[in-house]
Amino acid sequence: MQQPPTTWQTIERRKRMMGTHVSVHLAVSLDAIGRAEAAIDATFVWLDEVAARLTRFDPTSELWELQRAAGRWFQASPILYDCTSQALAAAERTAGIFDPTLLRHLELAGYDQDFPAIAHRDLGAMTIDLPPTGAWRAIQLDPARRAIWLPLQTGLDLGGIAKGWAADYVIDHQLADFPNAIINLGGDMRLRGGPQPGTRWTVAIDNPFLPDPNEVAEASGAAMPDDYLAVLTPGDIGLATSGANRRWWLRDGHPQHHLIDPRTGRPAEVWTPPEIQRDAHHASILIATATALAETAAAAEVAAKVALLTGYPLALQTVEDAWDKSKQVNDGDTADDAGDTATTHAQDDLTALLLILGSGELYASLNLDAWLRQHSVEEHIWYLRH
Repeated sequence: MQQPPTTWQTIERRKRMMGTHVSVHLAVSLDAIGRAEAAIDATFVWLDEVAARLTRFDPTSELWELQRAAGRWFQASPILYDCTSQALAAAERTAGIFDPTLLRHLELAGYDQDFPAIAHRDLGAMTIDLPPTGAWRAIQLDPARRAIWLPLQTGLDLGGIAKGWAADYVIDHQLADFPNAIINLGGDMRLRGGPQPGTRWTVAIDNPFLPDPNEVAEASGAAMPDDYLAVLTPGDIGLATSGANRRWWLRDGHPQHHLIDPRTGRPAEVWTPPEIQRDAHHASILIATATALAETAAAAEVAAKVALLTGYPLALQTVEDAWDKSKQVNDGDTADDAGDTATTHAQDDLTALLLILGSGELYASLNLDAWLRQHSVEEHIWYLRH
């Protein structure tokens, strides 16, 4: 007698935390539902601890304790130490384009309190001179003691990597026993497996010119709007989307946002909504959102931010060159270059990009199809234009 095909049930849970919308999705057999629900419970408990330790808006957080201990060694929790270690590694890898020590610059730009308190408001003129950037180079780590030494007057902000780092930890620990899982922390995601046997998860890249679909669903109580510009079936990877299309405010009528360029100490030139930026030429060259695909969510989160800071079209060229150079080394064509730092990065440093410009145009890095073929059973990507 022929057995019926195996089917899985998707267990999903959503919660607003860490200043964003968080969701966990597990596809499991019927007899594993109880274990799945327990694992999701454990995930949210751990994420609550991450939020409490790493927030920069609560003076009782461990991050604040570290700031107050600047100038002397501070013994950190595993959460703070590991996230800080990854942030410094990302700064080193990107030659400082990703800089986790721009807290003072964020605060001077106006982001000195939780975002809802400043969202889309004019906070007046900024008259204070900016401090220098690049303080991450002086931070020291002692892995044996799990200790961090922060230089005096250095502000550490882990918001540029914490969500991706947490997504990776959840997949590798709380959800390690589940081969079909998604963790999504405000667009920073890790994916593994798929919703049914022989399938992969599908990810939609939402339209940056419309309100946040999570916010719309939360306000109306209805299902999330089905409006997106691209659909990917990316395989077992990390994915992150970044932009200032929703997180912006004003300083004396000028748009500000959380993406600080370490080369200037000021918010980077990226696209912000048309009600505060109407220049058609700038809309055609400024990035509205950058979506990066990488081996891990943390690597994708950093890559998306670096793409925004690098700008169009150089961001695309940079990841394409890295892919081509890696392929040459792997094929043995440039073995003499093996000592070159740019060619000795691990495979998980290689990324692919999907950029949406302020004009509405959508561009993919030329290595995106090859990247998807390397990481996914399903070998397709398609775009939906509006």
